[in-house]
Amino acid sequence: MVLGGVIAAGSMAATFGTPSQWIGHAVAAVFGLLLLMIVILTGAILRARIFRKSAFQAYPLHCAASIWFSLVAGATFILGLLVMIHHGEPVLQSGHGILGLAITILAVIQLGPSLIITKRSSIRAVHRIIGYLLIVLYGIQMFIGLSEAGIF
Repeated sequence: MVLGGVIAAGSMAATFGTPSQWIGHAVAAVFGLLLLMIVILTGAILRARIFRKSAFQAYPLHCAASIWFSLVAGATFILGLLVMIHHGEPVLQSGHGILGLAITILAVIQLGPSLIITKRSSIRAVHRIIGYLLIVLYGIQMFIGLSEAGIF
């Protein structure tokens, strides 16, 4: 995870202010997708949806990947805003920008109570709903971003 974070941060730093500055935003988004996949898999292991008899301790990785995902989602959103401002384009007037804001807010809402509340059974249902919602929204977000970049 650390190596992926370094690559994402390096690509953002190396491309910001250049004609290729969207590459840093895209690399960070792909790293976020990889983190989200780790969160999904470890969450499924924790709830015994997959690998029911696994000796793998998924909880520490689930926590770490969740924290990293929230940080990367926020950083990717901020980078997208900075790129839009740098281009002189209006901020948060596209579906991609608004959805990015929603994903960032949901990631923080998902993470905050999980770090603070010790009796997690009380937030399990909301945690699961927001988690599934983040999966769907992140997929839509990546599709919209790739479409706007002319890849789809």
